[in-house]
Amino acid sequence: MCGVLLALSLALLYFASFVPNVEGTVMAVAGALVYVATARFSAGVGAGLYVASVLLALLFVPVKPAILPYIFCFGPYGVLKAPIEKAASRLRGKAEERSPVFAKMAEYLLKIAVFVVLTGSGLLIFKAAFFSSLHLPDLAVPVLGIGAFVLFLLYDRILSLIYAVVGDRIK
Repeated sequence: MCGVLLALSLALLYFASFVPNVEGTVMAVAGALVYVATARFSAGVGAGLYVASVLLALLFVPVKPAILPYIFCFGPYGVLKAPIEKAASRLRGKAEERSPVFAKMAEYLLKIAVFVVLTGSGLLIFKAAFFSSLHLPDLAVPVLGIGAFVLFLLYDRILSLIYAVVGDRIK
């Protein structure tokens, strides 16, 4: 099953390098495949799938910058989402009596912290590649950041829904 998920991930990453304006969506779907492997099997299996897909993409995808969002955000988050949710469910079990709202907020705060670290590291490393030619007004950066958080929370919810539909069918 992981070989099939790896082949699909590589095909999606290869596809994303050729088709303009859908790279983010295709990378998000490739990240969803990593999440399905992580949630269904284990974090080690998901990490192996992620590493294998990155290495093969670096070998076979002709446009390397096209896969940077997958390398720094979508792929690692697919590996980290399931362990975060398991840790949060243990925390929620202990904190439900005291404050169920706090337990759910702690889960989302941890997910947002992971998102900030993943995307922030990618942007710091490749800042010149992404922002050297852009002349953004001062207000644009906070607006883009808020939009990124909203899209991230939507992506997180979609990943959960995908696994709810597909997860039990993967053996």
